[in-house]
Amino acid sequence: MPSNVPKHDRKSIVGRSILGGILAKFETQVSMFSSILDVLQHWSLKTSSTIAGLQDFQKSSTVQILCKFYGMKM
Repeated sequence: MPSNVPKHDRKSIVGRSILGGILAKFETQVSMFSSILDVLQHWSLKTSSTIAGLQDFQKSSTVQILCKFYGMKM
């Protein structure tokens, strides 16, 4: 830092650079957290749709088995 900068301005420059570093780190943390939430939300939706699909398959298979057991046609 140039020595011709007044002392009170030097403190504000240092303070701004420290604050800027803290804010940049905070923005990075928020961005990472947001990305993790996006992945978890996608995984949750995919998992719930898979579970719903398996439940539908189980229901239709159960109906088919019962119909065959009792000799009914679908």
